[in-house]
Amino acid sequence: MVLNMQFAPGVIPLAILVDAASGELLQCRLGEVPAVELPPSREKDGSVFSLISRPDAAALVIGKKVDLPDGVGRMRVRPEAVCHYPALVWKPCRESLSPLLPFYMFTVGAHSIYVRSDGAIFTTLDDSVRGMQGCSQETDRRG
Repeated sequence: MVLNMQFAPGVIPLAILVDAASGELLQCRLGEVPAVELPPSREKDGSVFSLISRPDAAALVIGKKVDLPDGVGRMRVRPEAVCHYPALVWKPCRESLSPLLPFYMFTVGAHSIYVRSDGAIFTTLDDSVRGMQGCSQETDRRG
């Protein structure tokens, strides 16, 4: 279970991951709460993670073409063919190192499409290695 404290719309400076059965603390993350009101361009500063809305995640894939895994080809995601999984999903994988960075999952037939909470799109989740892919260029320049 992920508990979060919302400071302002879209700004979540504290997130705590707790085992729902035992109450044991598993992981937590703390960001900085801005001391002053921020302009709209910086309103997400201080948030420990990004969480786009389900409609925004759907808009990233519906009507778009996605590359299918294993070189099978490309597929256009049609609105009448897509199913939205009702909850956020996560597993330890290369595309997300933390449950605080979950995915929206959409299915089209036998194919799954994952939209990470920051908007990155994947058609498979690689749980055979550790690491992270799909980082933004801004993240790559910093470190």
